[in-house]
Amino acid sequence: MNHLLMAEAQKYCGLPRNGLQMCLDPYKDTYGKNIMPVGSGKFIGWNSYDGSVATLTQNQTVEEWGTSEATRIQCTAGNSTNPLKYLISVGTAIIGSTHAKTIWIKNIGTNNVVITGAYNEGDGTVVAGSQRKVTIIYTAPIQGYLQLKICSDVATNGFDIIAWRPQINLGQLYSYALPSGRPSNPLNNYKNQIVQNGSSLDTDSNDVSFTGLSYQMNTTANTDNYLLVAKGGEYDNQSTFTCIFVLNATASGGGDYARLFDKAGAALAGILAYVDVNGKINLSRYNGAGNYKTWTTTNAIAWGTTYIVIIKASRNLTDGAVEISINGVKQTLTTLVLGTPAIVDDSTQNLLLGNRPAADRYFLGDFYSVDWTSKLLTDSEVTSLVKYLKTYWLNKGVTI
Repeated sequence: MNHLLMAEAQKYCGLPRNGLQMCLDPYKDTYGKNIMPVGSGKFIGWNSYDGSVATLTQNQTVEEWGTSEATRIQCTAGNSTNPLKYLISVGTAIIGSTHAKTIWIKNIGTNNVVITGAYNEGDGTVVAGSQRKVTIIYTAPIQGYLQLKICSDVATNGFDIIAWRPQINLGQLYSYALPSGRPSNPLNNYKNQIVQNGSSLDTDSNDVSFTGLSYQMNTTANTDNYLLVAKGGEYDNQSTFTCIFVLNATASGGGDYARLFDKAGAALAGILAYVDVNGKINLSRYNGAGNYKTWTTTNAIAWGTTYIVIIKASRNLTDGAVEISINGVKQTLTTLVLGTPAIVDDSTQNLLLGNRPAADRYFLGDFYSVDWTSKLLTDSEVTSLVKYLKTYWLNKGVTI
C-alpha cells in the first residue's frame, strides 16, 4: 500500500486524551496515554470474576466530585472463593514499564473494597462509608497483564460502590508538558501536505505530541512519498530539538540515503538525518553542497526490524551536543567533515519527513510514529519514553 497518512498521534508524555478528567480540572494529574477502551469509563466491557454478578446504574450524581456521570456498581459475592469480583484487562506491560492507575470510589456499602492491579500492587483500600481517589503508580517487574481490579475485602463479601473515571495510563507526567498537559505551543492549526506520487492531499494536524507533530507512514520501493511539514514557527532555526522515530526500514531506500527528515532543502542549507546503505543512522549539517559535517552511528540497524531511534541535538551541532540512541542505547558516533561547514539560517527551508525535496531519497519501510520536540530530552526521559513505546506498540502487535 503506497501512501502517507496522518494517523492517530502517539499520545504520551502528559497529553490528556479520551476525555480524561480528574476532579474539576480536566487535565490535572494526567500521567500519559489512557489505554482504557471506549466505553470502559462507564464500566461497560468489564468482567465479573469468581461467579459474581455486577449491576451497573449509570449517571449517578456525586456533588463533591462535581459530576453526574458516575456509575453505581453493586457486585455479589459469587462463589465466595476469591476477593476479586470485577476487573478489566487492557493489554500487556513489558518489564520495567511504568503505568498509573486511577479511579474515584465512594463506598456506599457495608464492606470495604480494595482497588489494585494485576500484581496486587498499591494501597487501594476504601473503607465502608468513605470515599477517595485511588492512585497507583507501578513499574512492572515482569511482562504481564495491565489490569484494574475491584476486590472485596474478603472472598465472602460483595460490595456496593459509586465509581468514576477509571484510567490506566502508560508513563508518568513529564516535566516538559505544561500543568494543563498541553504543549507549550500547539501546532494543531497547521495544515500539512502529504505528497503522494506527484499528487497532494491536505490533512489537519489535529493532534500533537510534545511541541510538534506525530504521523505514520508506509511506503514501498520507487515511491517518492513524504510529509511536508512546512517552514515557520517551531521548526525554524531551533536551538535544540529531539526527534523520535519508531521505524522499520526494509532496505536502504531511494538513492541509498533514506531520509528520516530534511530541513536543508534543495540548496543543502540546514540539517538532515538519514539511514545510509549500511543501516547506520546519520545526522548532517550543511551550508551548501560540499560543505558539511556528519555524525554517524558505529552500529547499524537490521533491515526489516523495528527500532526506536531518537536523535537529539542543539543548533550549533558540536560533537558533544549530538546524541543518537537506538532502542534507548546511546550510540558511539564517528564524524566526517568536508569543506567548511557552518551554521546557516534554515528558515527558508521546509521540513520534510521521509524524503528530501528532490524526491529521490525516500525512506523505504514503515514509520510507525514520528514525533518532534524543541526540547532536549534528558536521559531519564528517553529511558521512560522507550519503555512506553515498547509497551504501546507491543499492544498493537509490533515487537521492538
